[in-house]
Amino acid sequence: MFARINTNRLGIIFWGGVLCSMLLLGANNIVAGNTGAYKQQFANATINWFDYTISAAGKGELPRMEMKWDKAEKIATRKAMMRSRYNLLQALKKLRIERELLVGELFREHKDLAADIRGKIHNSRITKKSVKNNQFVQVVTEIEIDSGFSRQLIPSGVWYTDGGDFLDKSETKQKVRNENNKDNYTGIIVDARNLPAKPALIFRLYDQEGKVVYGPAIVERHFALDQGMAIYVSNKSAARETARVGKNPLVLRAIEAVENATCDLVLPSGEAGKLQRVNTRTDLLNESRLAIILKPENNDGLVEYTIQ
Repeated sequence: MFARINTNRLGIIFWGGVLCSMLLLGANNIVAGNTGAYKQQFANATINWFDYTISAAGKGELPRMEMKWDKAEKIATRKAMMRSRYNLLQALKKLRIERELLVGELFREHKDLAADIRGKIHNSRITKKSVKNNQFVQVVTEIEIDSGFSRQLIPSGVWYTDGGDFLDKSETKQKVRNENNKDNYTGIIVDARNLPAKPALIFRLYDQEGKVVYGPAIVERHFALDQGMAIYVSNKSAARETARVGKNPLVLRAIEAVENATCDLVLPSGEAGKLQRVNTRTDLLNESRLAIILKPENNDGLVEYTIQ
């Protein structure tokens, strides 16, 4: 038998379930308004590249013995949290930093960093908790890849060295501010839905001659750390609805993902030239006001556990 619950507690559970359903409905409405976010699925974990969060689900079975409900739920919740945070760690290890460098590889090389990050995951926040069929508790935990986290994960040298030529810093200093932008562009969108591209914390845009037109040597470091070098979306509308990209972006189409570095994209030289001209008279690239459109993955959302 599962944990025995008296009738008074049944009433509490019922109304608690109603309240939980209402809260979850509200949460789903929020997610529904952000259907254009690009998400990577890893079993029962999700990396959201729109808001730079990682979330994971875990379940804990209710004890198969007679005990008070609150004690049984506490035991199951603790198991669920442990499993959720384990899944969170496994997803984080697959987070791409740049090119072929994943967080998991960084962990193997830097044991102190790995220990510190595990501590952060241990303190990850619970965003959802629910009781399923009166048999187990499901918990969803989440961490945010904020500026402090990014500083730990991104090697400092990446900001000062780059593979190729890039816009000279002296040109950057001579830029005219956005209010004098002749084209009134509010941001940049790069459409890469036709390519096998993958998201990363650090990436580069090249022209067809191999010249870097956007990368860590061009974007201002604090913007990239605070909000990412770009947001990743699955459609143009999702990008245009953000203040970051705005209603009148310059839209470019990538023609190639770099071999062995699928986060790096190649633009046609003509479109790369447009981007460079915009960069000489605005701060759009310096402020990472850029969105990348990728083909959405088949699965969307955390795995909901089912009863066998």
